[in-house]
Amino acid sequence: MTRTVSRLYDSYRDAQRAVNALEAAGFTSSEVGLVSRYRDDETLADTSSGAATGAAAGAVVGGGTGLLAALGVSAIPGIGPLVAAGVLATARA
Repeated sequence: MTRTVSRLYDSYRDAQRAVNALEAAGFTSSEVGLVSRYRDDETLADTSSGAATGAAAGAVVGGGTGLLAALGVSAIPGIGPLVAAGVLATARA
């Protein structure tokens, strides 16, 4: 019967110590796994500038795409301007 045990650690260094202790206790490296979002004690602050840049770029591209879609819809006679009004208001915000 296979057992799976998992644990969360506050830092990569603490998790690596736990893996080393398990291997010293007789577990093989194929029996122990380590999953991490960060390595070498990186923090969210170290990666936040990239996230902010991506968010800003996404907002600009998304707003521009919405504006182009609204302009395309506004070409439909009669209903186009009514449908486009909401999209244009959102893109403007």
